[in-house]
This record gives sequence, structure tokens and C-alpha cells, in this order.
Amino acid sequence: MEKLDLLINKKIEVIWEKQSFKSNIQDVNEKFFYISIPTKDGEYIPLRSGDLAEVMYYQELSIFQFDSRVIGRKVDGIPLIILEIPNTYKVVQRRQYYRVVKLDYLTVINFEKLPEGEGYKSKIPKKQMDISKVSQKVVLLDLSGGGMRIKVEQPIQYGDILHFILNTLKGDIEIYGKVVRVERDEKNFYVCGINFLDLTNLEREKIIQYTFEIMRNQRSKGL
Repeated sequence: MEKLDLLINKKIEVIWEKQSFKSNIQDVNEKFFYISIPTKDGEYIPLRSGDLAEVMYYQELSIFQFDSRVIGRKVDGIPLIILEIPNTYKVVQRRQYYRVVKLDYLTVINFEKLPEGEGYKSKIPKKQMDISKVSQKVVLLDLSGGGMRIKVEQPIQYGDILHFILNTLKGDIEIYGKVVRVERDEKNFYVCGINFLDLTNLEREKIIQYTFEIMRNQRSKGL
């Protein structure tokens, strides 16, 4: 099993109240590691000494998930949070390209082509959408941590950026993806290859765990 190796300048995510906040490692010693203040959309986590932070950390082959005690704060050019290096952690294989067959349905929130860039997500906030009017059902053919393949009746073009809600047993995952391949099948449906855009570590892990769920269900059915 790959061992945890915390490195300076590596990005991490801190999970707080079921939301993912981005940060990076600024310094490491034998007992502690120092991170920049975790942020999300201009908001900061109010971490205090004694708090227990849930951390997601990516290495080359694995995702590490662990709880770390907040030791305090430090200012070294920028404000830093001091976290305790964990003794135990959970390791998830990074199977970004692992594909599973899935004859099920995926709810597509919006098919409009969105401009790429940091602001493209904010142009279609989920809470302002009438899902009953704009959602479509598409067949999910296969899925991995890096992308998916879908079949849909509505015309899709190469380069389109799409907005999805992936329904899983553990809740919905909101996804944005770019169309990188389009073919037509014998029934004239559009078969599209999608690369995910700007997934957080937490979102990617949820998708990978969902592929494991599919595998278990397939095995239980003898597929």
C-alpha cells in the first residue's frame, strides 16, 4: 500500500460541513504540516485550535483521506493553519481510467454550451434551475474518475460543455464535462465521450466509489 508522503506545494482539500475547501501545503516537519487558509468561492473555514479537520490529499497513485487535529495558526508571509500529521488514514486507488458498463439513467440538468473559464459554473447556478423543464434522461454507457460515455437523442457537438447531476445511493454529484468525442449509433443516437472539468478530490473520490458500487451490483447479478 502506498504510504502518505506530504509534500510542500501539493494541493489538498479540507472538508467542512459537507463542502470542499481548497488549500495547499506550505511547510512540513516530523509532526506537523502547515497549510494556507482553506477557501471556497471567497469563503474561509473558521478553523480553531482543537478542531478536527477532514483532509483529502492526492498522491500519484492514491487518494488519502484522514482526520487531522488543528494545532494552531502561524503567520509566515501569509496566514497558515498548523495541522497534525495523522497516524492513520484511508487510501483509495486512483482508478481514473477504470471503466464499468452501466445501463442506467443519468439526469442531465443543462445541454447548453457554456464558455470555458473560471466563471462558467456560476452562469447556471443549480438553485435557479427548474429541473422539470430543462432536465433530460441519457443512458450512461460507462464511467470512470476522469470521464464518462453517454448516449442521448438530442444533438451534441464536439467541444460542448455540459452540466450533469449524477444520482448515487450516497447522494447527487454535480458534474461539468466537455464533449471530446461524438459518434452516431445505428438508431441515430449521439454517443458522446465526456471529460470531467475541475472535479474536486472529494467529487472524484465519490465517483470512484460509485464505480465500485456498480461493480458490486454487477457481480451480485452475475454480470
